[in-house]
Amino acid sequence: DFDRILFAKEPRQLVLVFSQENCMTCIISQLRILAKIQELVADKKSLRVVGITDGPQAWTNRLIRTFTLRFPIYTDVNFTTSLRNHVLPLVTLIDKKQSILAAHRPISGKENFSLVFYGIIQDKLDLSSSIFDFKDNKPSDIVTQRVTLDEYAHLIY
Repeated sequence: DFDRILFAKEPRQLVLVFSQENCMTCIISQLRILAKIQELVADKKSLRVVGITDGPQAWTNRLIRTFTLRFPIYTDVNFTTSLRNHVLPLVTLIDKKQSILAAHRPISGKENFSLVFYGIIQDKLDLSSSIFDFKDNKPSDIVTQRVTLDEYAHLIY
């Protein structure tokens, strides 16, 4: 039951909702970043990473194997169908009261926006180490690509 998955009482959930009809580069970059976050979660009870898709189970299983994902991806055709052409893929950070703390819609060609999003929320994720170290760079430097992002290319491209 989808409501039980999404509205669980974990302190925080990082949820990726996507469709197999979405931009695959966007989906792949988010799966890579979420897999890295899942590795770095210091206390597994403080953050739950979840994926929700409308893709067939065989496609979903292929994604899980290909990217060695350690978090569940659930299939829910009814939920994603109504959102498919509007806001997907979508990443949300949800607290235990089911309030959305942050949301991000990845855009092809604007992968640096994902870096900014995760860089901003990483302090809310209880990670054992930072996923992104922006050193002295400001988010605006990353958005306008005034800095080199080569060290994160494997996650976002």
